[in-house]
Amino acid sequence: EIVEKLLDENKNQYGVAADIELRLDNQFTPLHCAVIMNSPQIVEVLLLQFAEINAQNEEGQTPLHLACKSCNLDIIVLFAQRKETQMDIQDNDGNTPLHIACVEMNEQVIRFLLEKCFCDPKKQNNAGKTPY
Repeated sequence: EIVEKLLDENKNQYGVAADIELRLDNQFTPLHCAVIMNSPQIVEVLLLQFAEINAQNEEGQTPLHLACKSCNLDIIVLFAQRKETQMDIQDNDGNTPLHIACVEMNEQVIRFLLEKCFCDPKKQNNAGKTPY
């Protein structure tokens, strides 16, 4: 609720709203940061404000990659519900979110990505490896 209020009311003297696409030095957006903080509520608020869901940081990771790394199924579900989410997007190493989930060995996340999101289990990364 606080973040939503700040986004609604945080306008400068010219009436310009807060920049939800502001990037840190590592190219993290507020959406990346919300995922790292494991906050589905903030992720949802940012998505309602049209945050770029497929934004990539300097390593090519999207917020979905980070959600898979932290095994946060609630956030992964939020991303999966949005048609613009690129579920098989690759980072700079060619890893998809499914690759990351398999490294973390979280069966619930892996099953969700395969059965509900239809992620490609045969997609190879830059080393020629599939997710499992």
